[in-house]
Amino acid sequence: MRQEYAGNHLDKIEFEEESEVAKKIHAWRQSERKIMTDTIQDLIQTSHKYAKSQYTPVRSGPGGRSLRVS
Repeated sequence: MRQEYAGNHLDKIEFEEESEVAKKIHAWRQSERKIMTDTIQDLIQTSHKYAKSQYTPVRSGPGGRSLRVS
């Protein structure tokens, strides 16, 4: 009976350790997701900024050449 108690106690400790590890992994994953989301949003904003600043309409000039309209 004493062995059974010791076994249950060790199982409980092991479960709590696994639970702590799982919590740390979950927290780390959440942190990584936030970093990735922030990075993607920054890339989108940057690409929109560059797309707006570099956009110049093009029209056809004499001989079919493209002319930049400034």
